[in-house]
Amino acid sequence: MSEKQLISKLSKVGNPFTLLKMFKNVKQFIASHQSDFPKNDVDDKIYLNISGEFYQVNGKHIDPTMPISSGNLVSLSETSVKNLSDMLGLHGNVSLNELFKELRRAKNIKNYQAILDIINAEFTTNIPVTKWTTIGFKTIFGSEG
Repeated sequence: MSEKQLISKLSKVGNPFTLLKMFKNVKQFIASHQSDFPKNDVDDKIYLNISGEFYQVNGKHIDPTMPISSGNLVSLSETSVKNLSDMLGLHGNVSLNELFKELRRAKNIKNYQAILDIINAEFTTNIPVTKWTTIGFKTIFGSEG
């Protein structure tokens, strides 16, 4: 995704001051939820551990994978995922792909603080903020996987 496309997508969220505040808050959130899970500096893939079930983020899709012993890991509980789904108006047996798609919508990005509040107690990651900016945006806003 080009810078122009990224700016266009983020401009739907709000004015630049709102975006700066959002980035500052997200940066603090990620920094305060760091884990000591072993990193793998060769692999730019993002993995999810949701209550012991592992997934890999592939572009805009999330696919089940085998457990990993090192890598870029985000951990959440099933309860956090369910609460997040409910907050976003997704009810019933919702797939991670549906949830991920809904999280990327500008209207939901505006509610980032509520999202952070829901996952706060059970969110951990070993991905430093600087790496989120390089692989996170590429993964989340990149081309369809």
